[in-house]
Amino acid sequence: MAISVFTLLLGCLSAYPASYHFTQFDYPGAYDTVPQSINQLGQIVGGWRNGPEGQPGTVEKGFFKEHASFSSFVVPGFTSTWSSGINASGQIVGSCGDTTQHGFLTDGNTPIAFDYPAAFFTNAAGINDLGQIVGVYGDAKGLHGFLKNDNAFAPIDCPLGSNTNAFAINKLGKIVGIYKGGSSDAAPTHGFLKEGVNFTTIDFSGASDTIPFGINNQGQIVGYYEPGGGSRGFLKTGSSYQTIWVPGSTTTRALGINDSGLIVGVFWNGNGPFHGFLATPVGNPALSLLLLD
Repeated sequence: MAISVFTLLLGCLSAYPASYHFTQFDYPGAYDTVPQSINQLGQIVGGWRNGPEGQPGTVEKGFFKEHASFSSFVVPGFTSTWSSGINASGQIVGSCGDTTQHGFLTDGNTPIAFDYPAAFFTNAAGINDLGQIVGVYGDAKGLHGFLKNDNAFAPIDCPLGSNTNAFAINKLGKIVGIYKGGSSDAAPTHGFLKEGVNFTTIDFSGASDTIPFGINNQGQIVGYYEPGGGSRGFLKTGSSYQTIWVPGSTTTRALGINDSGLIVGVFWNGNGPFHGFLATPVGNPALSLLLLD
């Protein structure tokens, strides 16, 4: 596992940017490592690949990281597994595939696959501390977000555009995701925040596309935007945005945030492999707890 620690004063639109330690980590022996969620215990989940995405022979598996320890897992009976969200109780959600994609939930050590009723495919993306799950499903009309509460499903369709994806939900029921601003694939991608029945657009100033991917219980949102040549991560606190960029990378994407403000994501250079990172606010005592043991 490759580890490096460095500090960067983040460029941002906020008057008070935060300073972060960035720690790179890679699943042992993996080509790509993509962490997507971190809970308040510092447990991290994501996915890893043994080769480039889409290449014949490349296999995708989920991973669980706690301190310096990694473990890999798959949903039995499926050819691929990708973990996307973890809550304070350690429940994990994600997707598993065979001829199509299915959502899954691990409750204890048992992964259980599920599908949105009558959907072409189902991907679970996030889970909150109440066990509510959000994700995306596809049908003949396009892409739709969903909310799963116990065994009940409800669709999420942003009225501001088409092809809704829901990525994360906090314990207050606030949901972040994306929608398309037009009917073509080239239409801009906008983020949204859903609070009750109300949708608010999230757009990083000047970006062609904005993808909010995670939200914590304080309402802080992380994601990434496309400035025209490589992605940049962002942190949104209230109405203020900070750009998050791993120094020397061509692409940085922030994907998950916990209540202490610890951020996980992925970065890469050119066409090289994906590496995971953990961004820790300078002065946070969790740094020694999570990184140095």
